[in-house]
Amino acid sequence: RPAGGRDPCAPPRRYDLKGESRPQHQENKEDSWCLINGNFNKLEGGKLDMSEDQCAQLRGAAGRDVEFLAARNISDYSLMVLAAARGRGDVRQGCDEPPRVPEPRCAQSERRMYTFGFVDFLTPLTDARAAESFFRGFKYHDYDAKILDFIGKICGRPA
Repeated sequence: RPAGGRDPCAPPRRYDLKGESRPQHQENKEDSWCLINGNFNKLEGGKLDMSEDQCAQLRGAAGRDVEFLAARNISDYSLMVLAAARGRGDVRQGCDEPPRVPEPRCAQSERRMYTFGFVDFLTPLTDARAAESFFRGFKYHDYDAKILDFIGKICGRPA
């Protein structure tokens, strides 16, 4: 294994990531179809291997997306991240390889490639969910700000 414990022959990993609304140490089994925050912290070191420019592009796109969702009173969505090793023998992987996915929905470094999107965004903040939020420590209050703060933590802070 190279430094950081990332196996270049490992299959891509899917992460369903949330900010404060999910305990950051909670994990799924590592052979699960989709992993969560605790797995991301353990397997990816809790960080995306991206440049500051790539992080700024991701934050900008995510900001526009969460603004759209907040305007429609949507909460409890997740940032879906597909993380793959690059340079697996003859396999060419990268944002410019077919099917091409442009930045900021795709980002790559020398070792890693990521694709991003929001999922589970069809959950409106109804009166029942607002009550649940209250009893769970305002879980959905300022959800848009919380997810953007989380993205800032895993991808660096704006200068």
